[in-house]
Amino acid sequence: MIIVDLAVISLTMSFIILLLLLFSSIFGKKYRAKYRYVAWLIVALRLLVPARFDMTTAPLVFEEPDALSMPIISTAPGADYEDGNAQNQNADGIQNAQNTELTVLEKDDVHKDDSFVISLSNLLTAVWAAGAAVFLTYHLAVLALFNTKVKKSAVHLKDNVYVSDLIESPMMTGFFKKRVLIPDVSLSDRELELILLHENAHAKRGDMWYKLILVAANAMHWFNPFVYLMVKSANRDLEYSCDDTVTGNMTPEEKKEYSLTLLRFMRHATKKEEQI
Repeated sequence: MIIVDLAVISLTMSFIILLLLLFSSIFGKKYRAKYRYVAWLIVALRLLVPARFDMTTAPLVFEEPDALSMPIISTAPGADYEDGNAQNQNADGIQNAQNTELTVLEKDDVHKDDSFVISLSNLLTAVWAAGAAVFLTYHLAVLALFNTKVKKSAVHLKDNVYVSDLIESPMMTGFFKKRVLIPDVSLSDRELELILLHENAHAKRGDMWYKLILVAANAMHWFNPFVYLMVKSANRDLEYSCDDTVTGNMTPEEKKEYSLTLLRFMRHATKKEEQI
């Protein structure tokens, strides 16, 4: 059953997520963000595969509860006919009872295709599918609305760089036709250069696809709060690892300049939130 496989995978990966979160909080400064970046990607990809690989020698094997396959809603058109024949059975006529039983079985076979059965597994699968559909629809709708507003209001600056008053910090958009959006604030040429280094690093690393994988994993496991924690931590480590990529060959002074530029936009976003 897909719902059982999904639940088992979600449960087991929750332990892995907790271990990674604990590991990051204790050894985060010692181990670079790129390792956590890769670890989150592996977890997300595993969450996207709704199949178990149980081993017969495993110390812990999950078995599907029988209650999941038992019907909770059932309609059988032949039931009334069966009850009527059962009342007419003659206790002393064994042969007559056998004939009646055969007649009931034949009647059940005739109406077998008309019967309707819903098991707990079917119900849970339907609830899960509905939740995943709502989750994806919401995120796609928000993305589509944002892109529509940006296309109408953004002002072209140069190349694939646009200025938008809808955002508080720089960002990269688009999977194939990538655009760099920057807030409508005054920037020096050096600040713009550092911002483009950061955003172009995202583009080269394919981080838009990375985020798409996170969203897809979150949609499949929308019922699991630990997956939301994973997505939040993965997005944070994605930015940290991108910063490490950009500053890898910088001098200490250049790193300081780069950090101050990013810090400026963090303060700008905070002030705008306070105004709202």
